Amino acid sequence: MIHKLKKIFNKNTPKSDTFRLIGNINWLALDRIVRMGGGVFVNAAVSRYLGPESMGKWDTALAFMGVYVVFSALGSERILTRDLVDATENKKSEILGTAAITRIISSLVFSIICAFSILFLNTDDPEQVTVGIIISIGIFFQAADIITYFYQANLLSKRIVQTKTIAFIVSSVLKLILIYLNAELIAFASTYLIEVGLSSILLLRMYQKNENRGIRSWTFSFIEAQKQLKEGGPLLISGLAYMIYVRADQLMIGEMLTKTDVGVYSRAIKLYEIPMAIYGIFATTLFPKLTSLFKDDERRFMEGYKLSATLMTFIAYLGVIVTWLVGQYVILVLYGEQYSGAIKVLNVLMIGIVFLYNAGQRGNYLLLNGLYNIIIINAVLSAVLNIVLNYYLIPKYGILGAAWASVITQFFVLELSNLFFKGTRNIFYIQLKALFLIHIHRYIYQIKNKI
Repeated sequence: MIHKLKKIFNKNTPKSDTFRLIGNINWLALDRIVRMGGGVFVNAAVSRYLGPESMGKWDTALAFMGVYVVFSALGSERILTRDLVDATENKKSEILGTAAITRIISSLVFSIICAFSILFLNTDDPEQVTVGIIISIGIFFQAADIITYFYQANLLSKRIVQTKTIAFIVSSVLKLILIYLNAELIAFASTYLIEVGLSSILLLRMYQKNENRGIRSWTFSFIEAQKQLKEGGPLLISGLAYMIYVRADQLMIGEMLTKTDVGVYSRAIKLYEIPMAIYGIFATTLFPKLTSLFKDDERRFMEGYKLSATLMTFIAYLGVIVTWLVGQYVILVLYGEQYSGAIKVLNVLMIGIVFLYNAGQRGNYLLLNGLYNIIIINAVLSAVLNIVLNYYLIPKYGILGAAWASVITQFFVLELSNLFFKGTRNIFYIQLKALFLIHIHRYIYQIKNKI
């Protein structure tokens, strides 16, 4: 697949940039391997030690935090990455400086709001409140993520990976030490704060070391701030709706069932996030080059869309089959019998991976075409539909109902909704053909000839 992508980009991209693109994917892949490999086993050890109920409290706090992180980001990630791709040095300083001020303010505000929200909703559970407050502080440290947008725009994910991997390893070692010391849940929650804090510090040091004048060159502009907030608004709404959609199941399980059920369900989510992370590598890395390609040759961009949809769908089908065959053994070996309820949940959730991979470039397509209205409508509908489905399915089917709610929502938002809008009707037919693997033999044959 990478060889085919390389061919698509080569005619409009210098050879050196093509190798930077592939290198960027390799570094992101390394990051995912470290996190998926080490992270899964460390998480399994912690899950066995703490048990489903305590893990449920931790996961509930993380779910709350995830929603407020979207608020604090102000919908800026893809907007900033897009603007930084071709910006002059002075403009880059203005973009980053303006984003830094607005992000620091928003992160501080929503960190406080998150803490008070958890306090208000869990007055009868002091441990849950303490864990929630610790996790909410991490929102403030994530203001440093604007530096990652700069590196993404310049295909320098190597530097992001280096800093975040160090922080991840430190956090993982601390968790293992805490297990040895028979520590309480609150101590484990603190390792999250240490990880995001250390990652932010290392990112800042990396930027200061490698960029001329570092953050001292950053400037603030009210006009640029207005532009970022205006353009980020639709993406903020869609991002918030998406985060509500992906976190609603855990939050509603916690309210309608028990924290133990949250803990069991979240173990399936942890394994489900592995193929989601792989998908994220391609989406993040290809976006800067897709932006340039879209401006130069839309036909070639659509060729890449067809290729990506077909091959990624094929990969997703393979992933589903493998998971259905060995998933139950993986869960029992990693987490133990106390989390056996996660087996069926994982099998159901993996169906949604097919739709996610099939629509892998859909978000980029909407953004590049300026179809913000569709982005917002889809995002809001996904949140509303998922909440409604969870409301009816969780009481009847338990955590398995929440899994089906997610899959049904993914099918509607990523596939069926394309038919309802004129601007996405063309990709509906592209994705539909890819869903049935039409022309897969042709693409595989082309790739085989390139190897």
